Amino acid sequence: METLRWRNVLDFSSPEDLGLACEGSSVVAECVSQVVAARSVFLVGSGTEDVFGMLQKRFKFQVDNERNSREAATLVVASRMSSCGLTASEALEAVRADATWNYEKWLRHVGLARKKTDDAALEVALMHMIWGEAANLRFCPEFLCVVFRDLRRRCDALASGPQSSRRYDEVVAPFLLKVIEPAYVMVAEFAKAPGDHADRVNYCDFNETFHKRDVARGACAELAQGKAYESVLRSLHFEKTFKETRSYLQLVRSEFRVIAGHAVALHALIVAACGEPFAQVSVTLAAALCVRELAELLVLGRPAPALPLGYVCRAARRLFFIGLFPFMLYLLLETRAAFLVVGYVLLGAVAGLELLRFTPFAHPFAMHPILGELSGGEFLTYFRLKDNSSKPLATALWLVAVAVKLYASYRLSVHPLINMTRRLGREPNLFDDDLVFRWHFISWRLGGTDVEAFGFTDARHLTLVVPAWIPHVLFFFLDLEVWYVFLSNLVSAVVGISRGIGSDQGAGRILRAAKHMPAALAVKDCKWDPRARALSFVGMRSELGNTGDCMIYPEEKGDLESEASPVRRQRRSLPGLDAAADESLRRHVWFATTWNVMCETMREQDLVSDKELAAMLYSVKDEGDEPFLLEALVEPPIFEAIETPDVRPESIIKSTEVWRRLSFFVNSLRPLVGRELPAVLATKQASTLVPYYDEPVVYDLSELEKPTSEGVTVLELLKTIYPNEFDNLLERHHGEVPADEIERWAAFRGQTLLRTAHGLSYYDRALRVVAALADGLAQGPELLTRRDASEALKQRGAAYAVLAGLKYTLVLSCQIYGDMKAAPEGSKRAAQAAQIEQIMREFHNVRVAYVDRKTGSDGTSQNYASVLVRWDEATSQVVEVYRVALPGPFLVGEAKPCNQNHAIIFSRGDAVQAIDMNQAGYFEEALKLPFFLNSSFDDALNKSGPRIAGHREHVFTADVSSLASFMSTQESLFVTATQRVLDFPLGVRFHYGHPDFFHRIAAMTCGGVSKASKGINLSEDIFGGFNFVLRGGRATQSDLVQVGKGKDVGFAQISTFQAKIAMGNAEQTLSRDVFRLGCQSDLINHLSTFYSSIGHFVLQVGVVAVVLLSAYCKLFIAVRGIQKAVDDADAERRLGQLVNDAVFASQILGLYVLILAASVVSNAVEIGLGPSLLQFGEKMLLRGGILFYAFQVATKSHYVHSTFVYGKAAYQGTGRGFDIKRADFASTFTRYFYSHFILGCELVVALCVFYAGSNYSNLARYLANEFVAWFFAVALLWTPFLFNPDGFDYIGAVKDLEAWSVWMNTRDPTSSWEAWWKQRESAILQRPLATRFFLVFLPRSRRLLLFWGFAQLAASKSRRALFTFGPSVGIMISLFLAVLLMLTIHVGHADRRKADYQLTFVTAPTVKRATRYLLTTSLAVALVALLVFQVINFNSLVAILFATMTIAFHISDFLLLFANTPCLPRAADLAVVTKIQQAAHYLVGLTVFIPVLLVSFLPWFTELQTRCLWNIDFSTRLDIAKV
Repeated sequence: METLRWRNVLDFSSPEDLGLACEGSSVVAECVSQVVAARSVFLVGSGTEDVFGMLQKRFKFQVDNERNSREAATLVVASRMSSCGLTASEALEAVRADATWNYEKWLRHVGLARKKTDDAALEVALMHMIWGEAANLRFCPEFLCVVFRDLRRRCDALASGPQSSRRYDEVVAPFLLKVIEPAYVMVAEFAKAPGDHADRVNYCDFNETFHKRDVARGACAELAQGKAYESVLRSLHFEKTFKETRSYLQLVRSEFRVIAGHAVALHALIVAACGEPFAQVSVTLAAALCVRELAELLVLGRPAPALPLGYVCRAARRLFFIGLFPFMLYLLLETRAAFLVVGYVLLGAVAGLELLRFTPFAHPFAMHPILGELSGGEFLTYFRLKDNSSKPLATALWLVAVAVKLYASYRLSVHPLINMTRRLGREPNLFDDDLVFRWHFISWRLGGTDVEAFGFTDARHLTLVVPAWIPHVLFFFLDLEVWYVFLSNLVSAVVGISRGIGSDQGAGRILRAAKHMPAALAVKDCKWDPRARALSFVGMRSELGNTGDCMIYPEEKGDLESEASPVRRQRRSLPGLDAAADESLRRHVWFATTWNVMCETMREQDLVSDKELAAMLYSVKDEGDEPFLLEALVEPPIFEAIETPDVRPESIIKSTEVWRRLSFFVNSLRPLVGRELPAVLATKQASTLVPYYDEPVVYDLSELEKPTSEGVTVLELLKTIYPNEFDNLLERHHGEVPADEIERWAAFRGQTLLRTAHGLSYYDRALRVVAALADGLAQGPELLTRRDASEALKQRGAAYAVLAGLKYTLVLSCQIYGDMKAAPEGSKRAAQAAQIEQIMREFHNVRVAYVDRKTGSDGTSQNYASVLVRWDEATSQVVEVYRVALPGPFLVGEAKPCNQNHAIIFSRGDAVQAIDMNQAGYFEEALKLPFFLNSSFDDALNKSGPRIAGHREHVFTADVSSLASFMSTQESLFVTATQRVLDFPLGVRFHYGHPDFFHRIAAMTCGGVSKASKGINLSEDIFGGFNFVLRGGRATQSDLVQVGKGKDVGFAQISTFQAKIAMGNAEQTLSRDVFRLGCQSDLINHLSTFYSSIGHFVLQVGVVAVVLLSAYCKLFIAVRGIQKAVDDADAERRLGQLVNDAVFASQILGLYVLILAASVVSNAVEIGLGPSLLQFGEKMLLRGGILFYAFQVATKSHYVHSTFVYGKAAYQGTGRGFDIKRADFASTFTRYFYSHFILGCELVVALCVFYAGSNYSNLARYLANEFVAWFFAVALLWTPFLFNPDGFDYIGAVKDLEAWSVWMNTRDPTSSWEAWWKQRESAILQRPLATRFFLVFLPRSRRLLLFWGFAQLAASKSRRALFTFGPSVGIMISLFLAVLLMLTIHVGHADRRKADYQLTFVTAPTVKRATRYLLTTSLAVALVALLVFQVINFNSLVAILFATMTIAFHISDFLLLFANTPCLPRAADLAVVTKIQQAAHYLVGLTVFIPVLLVSFLPWFTELQTRCLWNIDFSTRLDIAKV
């Protein structure tokens, strides 16, 4: 690695320094000269001082903030000069325009005047210095606008006279103490306030307070009067500008048009099937509008309107819409003609408003303070979408999706249901035998009830109609996602094919394309223009459809354009060659050189052996002193395999990873054919920011070789996954591999910080190589092919390192690196600090930013600072570059965005890449980054708005296990096919935590790359995208570049990740960003936004609800005896056929197979149709992938619902390691009991009771109808064991059962069932009583139907004369009284350990025990007597026991409902409640684990599970380890 001489290129001031830095490189000389020219524009006066120093003295900014801001501002100006061909002054104006874009927008919004000035340097410097010291206030860009306006005014006062300037010094200096700290303290206080989101002022509320005209103008006026910032801020009233109320009604309001549209469409299908007037649909629309207004009025709340007249408009709107629904009902029942008129007017008005959203008049209407109130939209006018109208292709996609959905719903659901309902309505005496219906629990006279208003002559028919309709109505709101996913994947496949993705997939086609690529690929550095020195970069049309022309004109034109210029002298053509041949030769040399470096990086990574490397390299014939011609360039031997029939290229290069990389490389270059890669000098400067906490940096060898309980190690797993690569490692070290090299080899195959830093550093290496090529090609291609010339180029390594440093900055934001350095020697954190230092030593472009915490002089206070460090080659140690003090702890909100925020001030250039630490980079992809950056960020902010440019990812953890391949398939589709279609044609892409590049100046002035409010911004990344889009920007996606990404590989890791994502999406639903996007988008964009983000997760709740409702509705039919009546009906009437078609059509869930089919199509674009089908068959069918995905549906559903109900959403780390350890049953039980096990058991019980109570003639017919429900139940209960390493080992299963039993019965207050259960219930008990009742207790009351079913089964074999009102009612009443008596005896008996709560009805312990024994004995005797006298049989007894447990469990839930209330403040501590809950948990645990224990008896099943989970080699090693 070359030595980087210069710490700061801005120190270059003299020609001598410049010459030393450039070391004879003309490319580096020009690049550095542009930096020097950019530096000069900030100089003031005689040139001895610049604006940064002046501002530092005036406002007492921190010195390191001054130095850091100077470097950042200078480099971004230099980047504009080189990439856009501007002079220094023109580049400065362009940077000033971008830096003040949001500021000028804010001034117009609040009605303040913008003073025109020519002092661009001052404004750029001031903006950088304010931002550099703003700390957490960077999340509040409009507050910083107030600060900028105030300091800008003070600068003008300074220029007008010293007396007026001095009176302001004490107000703002020192800046951190007087300006930032008061605001920071307030934000921190708000964040610590108790309550939920709706009760706490967060970053957005604080910032949006300054969107209000009166607040912003008043604050500026008070500051102009000389008031201190603290007093001004304390005088302001900060309140919620949007209430994120935790309720499903928030979803109704944010996605009202989606939900209301489904309701209206369903009503329209019913109307069409019945032949009724279409105007009836208006009733549903009026009802939806009424619900929205009532929800907002009673539950959600709404911030104050922007204008006083808004109160009147809001009241009028609410009164109108709330009264509209009853008015429409009245007209429907009383005045038919008037109803038709009013209905069509209402439908026409709503349709007209939706069409208005497709026009340019949508924004003025929806965003107007008055019109917005009348329409129920957003009243804040600051956030506006740039282009809210959808594209024609997106409209066509959604029209097809909706049309297919409506047709399928009509044919499969609505039409059969309508036929069944009509038949039941026309048959007054369909069921003459009332006993068939078992009307024991309801009045015998229900059959004669008048229900003619509903179209029925017999009220009993309603008990068949309602259960038949319920699941289908709910599913109607869900299945549009299926058609959207299917069609969008097809469209994405077409777009991918049009971009050349997967065009060359076979090895021969890949090599053939690579062989012809030099002739087709144009590189600007390969051109020779004898007429002008200027390197012109003609901007090419990118995938995003942007064009631009850029020219580079050096600042000192006279010197550089003269014939005496060294650049002019060196750039010459070869003798005897014309311009075309000369350029062709240069292209081949450029491509061959970069190809060779790419192959060498593959060897460094041990992907290829020495022999394979030799077969891949270009070489040069030694022709002495003859001129270098194209014929002297020898192609790689691997290319000869194309023309040799008997030789397969795959036999020469065995690594599938190499072929994958080569395939994407040559395919991604196809769109560049006919275009030009920009010159290295014309490349925009960029930065990468990697947030890091304490994930693995390098794997320790002791951990790699540590055996699990099964006797296998992680290193053995890696060797079996990558056998050839380990052999290559041995070859590279001649068979003796040092321990640290083994650790590095493993680290490059896992999710480590070393792999990320190494991969990202390839861009630095690519810049050096391309710079060397630019120098060499300027002197003639032969320079690059002679040994002496190569040595001369290598001697310029330090110069090329300077250029790479000017074009790219890599910052690792290791927030606790300071704590790691201070950790005791030998500890884990100390080792991590040493490993991070090794990264800085190895990759000189790497900088590490961290938060330093030191104790103050008083010994108690803590001082915090953002620190940037690097490795210094001269002193061989880590040295500090910048230290910027913070006003307090930087973690105010979510951790990751705060970590990004503190380090982002050390980023440089035009673009900053937000990337995770589990990524991987490739050299060949880095070569394409200059084109990607220049084509993505070629417009100013006032033209395109804030820009986010993303590119593809490849999941590199797919080979670890079956689980990893499942996760890889799911994630690969999202990061490729889904992102592609979200960009085009839908145009609704955001930022999803992927390696996206942000416009750095926009990130600086618009709130950063993420949001940090606690809880609500749990998925912090996407809020960065929301923020940019709502401010008029756009996020795009390109298939040009690809990086690697690691995903979780263990079952628990994957479930934890899915839980985190699900909770984050639930929190998004509550946010203001989702609401505003819905208000401002037309219906097409609104649908695209909903179904591509929160819709998928919210709809998982509906999927689980459909399965449960379907099972319970069928259970109700069986319990009531209707199923028998249906099957016994006259066959000629075909009623049974109609009922079965309608009621048992839950197999419509099979439409989700379309999603799997779409995934095959999308994957076929990447790897081919045949491999895609084989992969689908292996993963989904043979290895249990369908079970895995079904299990994840329940995971997402549970955590979305729990976040809506309980809150408590928080980040959950997954570890990012190789999970090969066996999970014990106790941990599995606690992780999945509430989310999966209890739901699966409930579904199994409901299906069994339904089968016992129905009249199926054979089991096969039953299973055919209930396959979906049973499959879902099996997935919920046993998927964790199927994918648990060695999960069906018999000895391990027995040990697990014993350990679980001990855990269930121990009284340990920290690690026992009771402690876990009470901790889990505490989240419920913290919610209000109304929430607990409606969202917890009432949904759980569905289990009463199970109790009813068990009682019905118990009564079916008993003597009918036993009870007057029917046996089921008698048994139900008896069981209820028995359980109630037991609870009465136990009520008040709290946990004996709680001495302060010992209430009891019977005080003597002896009497209590005697009473319990007497009751228990009496019940046992009664049951035996019933059996003896044949009143009941054994089956009835079992049903009675299950019914007893069910009602007891429900009563305990009822008691818990009133816990922490005046009625029963300590209900959770009642011993009887605890025992009942413990018994229920015992029953569920045994139901889940006993089948696992039984299957563990079968050795062949254990071996089959191992084969399905791991590859063959590791499975064999695992079997040997067991022996």
